Amino acid sequence: SLQGATPQLLLGETYRLRGDRVQARLAYERAVHAAELAEDTHLLAAACAGLAWTLARDDPDAASSYAARSVAAASELERAVACNAVAWVRLVAGDTVASIESALRAEEAAQRTDDRAALATALEIRAAATTPPDLAVLRAALAIWTEIGNPIAAASLALGVNAVAGNRGAA
Repeated sequence: SLQGATPQLLLGETYRLRGDRVQARLAYERAVHAAELAEDTHLLAAACAGLAWTLARDDPDAASSYAARSVAAASELERAVACNAVAWVRLVAGDTVASIESALRAEEAAQRTDDRAALATALEIRAAATTPPDLAVLRAALAIWTEIGNPIAAASLALGVNAVAGNRGAA
């Protein structure tokens, strides 16, 4: 699948992280199509999860559908990523209870497969779904991002942690 789904999946992820939802959507849609043609459920689960994340704000119904499709296609290896997509879509939709439940499922799956990036993401989503955001959980996610060497995720989350901590100090 190096000819089709994988490069498009990586492009989609890059565009999504850069905030370019239009290009991310196009790349993820191409990844889904290529994964379907190759009958590659691993890449299909990942591409559908990426589409769910990308569409959550602009097209919640489609995002929810892709998140469910990701879960359906996921093996144990992709389960945490798929559950994180569901958690994110639910969070953006304002359903914090369902978001927390899915984030907890993602945490469990990530721990079983030692997927620390998925674990950090699940912790971030769970913390964001609480009111006020759970500072201890955010700090745990920050520690993971720092430990695994993702400086962009760590720096982004550090800003959020500082904002939450600063707001609590001002209260």
